[in-house]
Order: sequence, then C-alpha cells, then structure tokens
Amino acid sequence: MKPIKGHILFCDGSDCKKKGNKKARKHMKKALKEAKQPFVRCSTTKCLGAYKQAPIMVVYPDGTWYSNATSKRDIQAIVEQHIVDDKPLEKNVLYQIPARK
Repeated sequence: MKPIKGHILFCDGSDCKKKGNKKARKHMKKALKEAKQPFVRCSTTKCLGAYKQAPIMVVYPDGTWYSNATSKRDIQAIVEQHIVDDKPLEKNVLYQIPARK
C-alpha cells in the first residue's frame, strides 16, 4: 500500500446525496489530480448525522468537517488552501476536531 497524506470522507446519507455529495466528490478527485496530490484518498462513508448541514465531507487526519462545499470553486479552494497549504477553508468549516496534546 502506498503511504497517504490525507483521507477525505464524503457522507453518503440520503440528505447528502440529495444536496450534491456525488458531484463534490467528483470535483475533489479532479482537483486533487490537477494539484498533483496523489497521496490524498477520497471515500464515501455511511451517514455522518449532520442532516441540516448536508452535504458533509471530513478531511483527515486533522478532522475538519466541511458543509455545503459542492461547487468547483469551493472544492478547488479546499484543495489549494487546506490540502496543499494546510490551512482549513474557514468559509465552509462546520467543525474542527481539537488537536491532541
């Protein structure tokens, strides 16, 4: 198995499906490829339970939860700012898991 830098989980619950998670995942895979970030994986997961904020994606290992990021512009910004520069895109952050000490 190749080493990975990060893992992006896309909620596959019904509300997220209705609000564009499939389109967001497609945009993300393309943006990661264009940004030459082959060590970041994208996967779907069962419902994450944040129905009102759908669609949801979570970026690991830092545990940043994003909501309503489906446009190419938002996804591109997440890749450029968060994945490449390691600074979460505040505009769409729903929750940030606190760093362990």
